Amino acid sequence: MTADSTARFLVPVGEPTALAGETAMKLPGHDLFRNYVYNIHVIPSKIDVERFKAALSKALARYPHTAGRLLREGDDWKIDLTNSPIPVLVSWITPNASELSESYPFPNEFNIQPGNLTQPFFNSEDCGKVLVPGDATDPLLGFKLTIWENGTAIGISWCHTCGDAYSLWEFTRCLSAYYVDLDAAESALPPAPSFYRHFFRSPFSRGSDASDLTENFLPRMPHLAKDYDLTPLWQKYGAQDAITNQVQLRISGESIEKILNLAKAEVPPNSEGVKITPSDALAAYLIKVLNQSQGKPMDTVILILNYRGSSKDPSTVTTFNAPSAQGNVIMVMYSDPLPPSSASSVSALAHFIRTTVNQARDHKFLEKWMSWASYLLGKSANAGPEGRFQFFGPLDGEVSINSNYRTDWNDAHFGFPGKARFFTSWSTMNYFRIFCANPRPDGSTASNGASDANICVHVHKDYAE
Repeated sequence: MTADSTARFLVPVGEPTALAGETAMKLPGHDLFRNYVYNIHVIPSKIDVERFKAALSKALARYPHTAGRLLREGDDWKIDLTNSPIPVLVSWITPNASELSESYPFPNEFNIQPGNLTQPFFNSEDCGKVLVPGDATDPLLGFKLTIWENGTAIGISWCHTCGDAYSLWEFTRCLSAYYVDLDAAESALPPAPSFYRHFFRSPFSRGSDASDLTENFLPRMPHLAKDYDLTPLWQKYGAQDAITNQVQLRISGESIEKILNLAKAEVPPNSEGVKITPSDALAAYLIKVLNQSQGKPMDTVILILNYRGSSKDPSTVTTFNAPSAQGNVIMVMYSDPLPPSSASSVSALAHFIRTTVNQARDHKFLEKWMSWASYLLGKSANAGPEGRFQFFGPLDGEVSINSNYRTDWNDAHFGFPGKARFFTSWSTMNYFRIFCANPRPDGSTASNGASDANICVHVHKDYAE
C-alpha cells in the first residue's frame, strides 16, 4: 500500500477538560497493562479531516487522561495529565483496481484480520507495541487516517493503561458522535466517564500471606504467577502461532437463539435459578465443538470478565466498579476444573460458565481476587528497569473466552450506521474472540432480530480442518 501523499497533525485537547485542576492520575497494579490495543473503523466515504480533528479535540476534553504520559516514580505509577496534543497521521492512497472489493481494505468481513494486513493502518511512528517506563514522550493515543476514493480506515492505537476494551469502546463512540455533530447533546454521547482508579487493599494488610495466595487464589490466576521479559514473551506467543492455524466463523443470530434454547432445555444438578445468557450459550457451544475436534475435553475455562456494575450494593458500584469507569475494570479468571461429564453438553457447559461468572462477580470474592491480582501485576511491572509481563495465552487443556458480543463496535459509525465496519487483530491458541459481526453487503447484521457473531480462534494444525 503506497501513499500518494501524507500529512501529520497534532490535535490539541479541547478546553475545559473533564479533569481540569488535576495534575496526575495514580495507577494501581491492575492498570499497568502497557501494550497498545489496535482497532480499525472503516467507513464508505472520504472522511472530512478537519471535522475529524475538531471532533477528536472535543473527545479528548471529555477523556483527557488519553492525552497524558505514563510515568513511573520508584514503585509508583501515574498518568501525568499533560494535555499533550494527539498525533494524527493522514495517508491518501489510490488502490489498484484489482484490490478493490466490497470488503476492501481487507480480504473478507471477519473482525479479526492478520497483523501484517492491519499494521499499515496504524500510527507506528508514534505508538509502538509496549510502553516502557522512563520514556515520557510516548503518547498513550494515536491515529492514522487512510483515505481512498470511496472510503476511510480510521486506525486507533490506544495504550491499555488508559483503559480496557469497554473504555476504548466508549471513547470511540464519543469521538464518532462528535464527528456526526460537533454540538452533540449529552444524550447522544456515552455516559460521562468516571476516572476513579480503585486501589484494592493490599492482601497482606488483610492478614493474608503467601499460603492464602497459593492455596486459595493462584489456582484461579496461575498466569500471574510467572512473568517474562519482552523477548521471551513474544517467543512464547510465537511458538503457539507456529503450531496453530486461525479459524474464523460467522454464526447467525438465529442460530445463537437456537443454541440458547438448547442450553436452557436442561438444568444440570445444582444449577436451579442460574440464568443463561446468549454469550454463555455461544461460549459453551464453541467449547463443545473444540472438544469434539481435538478428541479430548478442555479441563479449564478462562473467562475475561468486565466487572462494572457487578454489585447489587449501590455503595460499591460507585467506588471500584462504576458502569462508566475508565480503566481496566476486568479480571482474567480461571474456572474450577471442568467436570468430564460436561464436555459434550451445551447445557452443562453454559451453566458451568454462568456459575463461574456469578462467583467471580460476587463482591467479597472479587475484592480478594483483585487485591492479589493487582499486587502480582504491580510486582511484575516494577521488576527491573523495563518491568516484566505475564503471558495471557491458554496452555494445553485450557480455553479462553473473550467475548465482545454485547458490545457492538460498529456503534461508532461516524455517520454511516449499518455501513461502518470494525477490524482488529490478534488471537492465539484456544483463545476465542467473539464480536458482533460486521454488516453484510446489504447492511444487515442480524437474523430474526438477534445479532450475528464473528468468532476467531487459533486451533492446533492437526485439528484446524
